[in-house]
Amino acid sequence: MAEFDPSTLEENQMVERKESFNERGLKTLCAFLNTDGGSLYVPVRDNGEVLETPLTDQQLQNVANQVIDGLGVQPNIISHSWNGRDFIEIQVSKAQNPIALKGSYYIKVGNTTHRMSQEQLRARMLNNVPWDAQIAEGKTIEDLDQAEIKRFVQSGQDLGRISSELDPNAPETILRRTNLSNQDGVTNAAILLFGKNPQALFQSARVRIGVFASETEVLNDKIAEGHLFQQVRRAEEIFKSHIKHGYKISDEEFTRIEQWEYPLPAFREGIMNAVIHRDYHRHGAEVQVKIFPDHLSIFSPGGLPDGLSVDELLDTHPSVKRNNLLADVFYLAGLIETFGTGISRIQKHLSEEGLPDPVLEDKGHSFVITFKQPSASQKSEVPISLNTLSIRQLEILKLAEDGPFQTSDLEENFSDVTPRTLRNDLKELVDRKHLVATGKTKSRKYRLNTDK
Repeated sequence: MAEFDPSTLEENQMVERKESFNERGLKTLCAFLNTDGGSLYVPVRDNGEVLETPLTDQQLQNVANQVIDGLGVQPNIISHSWNGRDFIEIQVSKAQNPIALKGSYYIKVGNTTHRMSQEQLRARMLNNVPWDAQIAEGKTIEDLDQAEIKRFVQSGQDLGRISSELDPNAPETILRRTNLSNQDGVTNAAILLFGKNPQALFQSARVRIGVFASETEVLNDKIAEGHLFQQVRRAEEIFKSHIKHGYKISDEEFTRIEQWEYPLPAFREGIMNAVIHRDYHRHGAEVQVKIFPDHLSIFSPGGLPDGLSVDELLDTHPSVKRNNLLADVFYLAGLIETFGTGISRIQKHLSEEGLPDPVLEDKGHSFVITFKQPSASQKSEVPISLNTLSIRQLEILKLAEDGPFQTSDLEENFSDVTPRTLRNDLKELVDRKHLVATGKTKSRKYRLNTDK
């Protein structure tokens, strides 16, 4: 037993003395547990004098039992002595979750013990509950879009991700099964995913899409609101209305394939990652999409979740989710996959369209993914055709990739079309500067307009 002068201790938020161990001592330990931990010295007066009270092994065990029974924690009890008198130090560490004593919660404020207010208790409890799992104040199942809940379940059932035994018309059961509600109410995730008006509670939970001629010149600015499923659908509609759109001809068969300036699956992955994994604690920060002439960027507020870096994103990595409930529901609906494959799928979609890999940046306040157009030397010789061209005209452009040709060279491929119709097609393609014609009528040749 070491000699130790308790008068040298100054009472503060982590140190206190008591003449005896009773309920007041338990309150002090409860406050230590709910603040930063601490040590209670017994039996010691406020002036540091140790009382002449012999401490037996049984008394020490009784102290430990009172702490265990009253607070549910095992204390660390250290024996000390000073001037021939014994005293103990009862140590406790900060608890992971709030600790109650007979239904009340206490904290240390300086060297005093205070009962926690309801607001303090709620804040401390919520610190240990993910944001999307917290209960949405004042909201009930009546604030949710029942039709969207049903659509979600049916989609998941079609994919085999949701049990066919779950009734799509039973929203209460659905919310409980997906952890979107409990006995206290519906969660923040439920409001974001299915709320009739989630922006009333979370004003910045929306997607802003801007079209820019340069970094400083804004051409258009639109907002996608509603619950997250609506935001994703609306964001894609806005996106499609502001990027180039055309068609290409399948290599396997002469069928017209819709083609966009950026592949829609890559955009969907990017926008879903942004709304699912963003930091919703950042008030006033929206998901943003900025479309420039040669690139587009998607900004997700909050940067990457803890434990994940850009380098890991570009390599094989586990799925690290900031908002587990949001991610789980999007997975069950068949909109995303698990195992952290979102970035690799974006890379795949871009590569299939001849576009460069995305550029990833963690700026701390936001995570940014950028899609870029290829340089001029990397672009296809055949420009994306406007959707006013016919399928046959698009097929002609596909054949023109092989080199210059004459009208007679097309007759084998279009045996059911008259030469006059083919000449009209060629004239229109020349007029619209997709083709260049050289030579006189009978020997006229056509080639792709590579200067367009």
